[in-house]
Amino acid sequence: MAATSPMHDHSSSRARAPEPLVERISTGCIGDAFLVCDSQGVLAYLNGAAESLLALDARLILGRPLDSILHLRAEDGQRFGWERLTGLARRKSAIPVRALCRLVRNDGSEHVVSCETVAVDALVAMVLVQEQSAAEDHKMLAYRASHDALTGLPNRAALQERLALLHQSADSLGSTYGLLLLDLDHFKVINDRFGHTAGDRALAQIGQRLAETVRDGDTVGRWGGEEFLCLLPQVDRHRAAEIAERVRAGIEAAPVKDDKRQIRVTASIGAVAFPDDGDDPDLLLAKADSALYEAKRAGRNRVRCHTESSSEVFRVADTIENALRKDHVRAAYQPIVDLVTGEVRGEEALARIERPDGQWMAADAFIPAAEQLNLVHQIDHRIIQQAIRRCVQRTLAGMPPHAVFVNFSADFLRHPRLVQDILDTVKQSCALCERQLRGSKPLVLEITERQFMHDTDEARQVLEPFRELGLQFAIDDFGAGHSSLDYLAELPVQFVKIEGALVRRIAAEPRVRAVVRAIQSLASDLGVVTVAEGIEDQATLDIVRHIGIDWGQGYLFASPEPGTPEPQR
Repeated sequence: MAATSPMHDHSSSRARAPEPLVERISTGCIGDAFLVCDSQGVLAYLNGAAESLLALDARLILGRPLDSILHLRAEDGQRFGWERLTGLARRKSAIPVRALCRLVRNDGSEHVVSCETVAVDALVAMVLVQEQSAAEDHKMLAYRASHDALTGLPNRAALQERLALLHQSADSLGSTYGLLLLDLDHFKVINDRFGHTAGDRALAQIGQRLAETVRDGDTVGRWGGEEFLCLLPQVDRHRAAEIAERVRAGIEAAPVKDDKRQIRVTASIGAVAFPDDGDDPDLLLAKADSALYEAKRAGRNRVRCHTESSSEVFRVADTIENALRKDHVRAAYQPIVDLVTGEVRGEEALARIERPDGQWMAADAFIPAAEQLNLVHQIDHRIIQQAIRRCVQRTLAGMPPHAVFVNFSADFLRHPRLVQDILDTVKQSCALCERQLRGSKPLVLEITERQFMHDTDEARQVLEPFRELGLQFAIDDFGAGHSSLDYLAELPVQFVKIEGALVRRIAAEPRVRAVVRAIQSLASDLGVVTVAEGIEDQATLDIVRHIGIDWGQGYLFASPEPGTPEPQR
């Protein structure tokens, strides 16, 4: 920019631009907008081109803070104000810093400008260069509004518009179309292990690969997070599944490149088609979502089409979410009996959902869906809180010592905020009942063997704060899967609960009796109390008593009974 740019004849000395500063700006175009501010961000000078670009009269704005006059937005959507401008400029000293921004004028119009900033001594100067015509500017803004900045693919809003048009066309012509909802498997692990930059690169590369894999005329976009949606015109369910499998295999076969590393990425895909799976776009999206969850539940890195069972999972999910929202997740308590004396020694808090009609939904009707939809931690939190309050009520009422067993799933233990909330509640409860407890704590935390982490060092670390509070631990469902004797040796457990399915086989299968006898012998040597779950008939009871199992639980003794409803808050 030449030093002879038009100057305005204002009485204030601030209206004159310092000549050395002007010479440091490198744009070389006399028609560019030029502004200078003092160290406080107050506008000291602007030329005629700046007046025109801003659509403001210099006499009205000189001496005012820059942020009240100049409204710039960076490419990331954040305000490009005085602090950000000077921060960039002063880090580079007298070297001009250039950034592409969106200028919003007082009349509401928007213009894409290149903003070049340089700091010299106590002054900051900037040049604004309008990059495009109004038509090009509008086109670029429209593109940005409809495309994901990271992948360059259509964003969720654009996908919804295209899906509506696709559905309208197919419906009127009697045609078909498919939807693929794709989710990258264990994507959080990539971010945690390699960093969010690597995660962003993975998303960008997968997005590009998807666009290259599908057919001409198909649409691929970023649905949100690590999810992508593919719109496939004129395909039925079978063809949609074929395309989905080709997409899945392509992602698995080509690792993502990050610097010198190669990161293996896989994807789970839910596939549906119009009209076979539904006659409404929202319904199809819901069914694609449930099919995607089926793919994840089956082990990930696979394709699943919509089935009636996946619809049922989705329906149960609504029931769970409504129950959580309305505080209808309740604990039911089943007695645990001493098999020698017949005395009730404790009870287990079991999750139930109270239906609107007053009926109760048992855990086996909703826990599988809750596991699939990552809702178990919320259910556990509600039941544990209720179990703690029950312990407090019994203790303050002077009732005899009584163990209350409650499940701690691995999913719950992966949520530090909820774990800390339970720790705080236990501390408060212990302080409230300190005189009555006399060091004995009735709450027993059940670690579900088949869900818990395989690293006993990690398990011990997670459970240590609860052990320090004096709580006891039980291994639940022992014998249900790959039973780890390491749990008994390494973890501070006082109880082993033998899995109900194993106990129910004990009367008919001698080999099962031998296994249960071995568990009892080992537990006895370790000073651990055994509890047989699922005792439903006298024959089973007689055998577990003969083996020497300490305590028993099952429908032969009593059904689970809902506790006192929580007071309305």
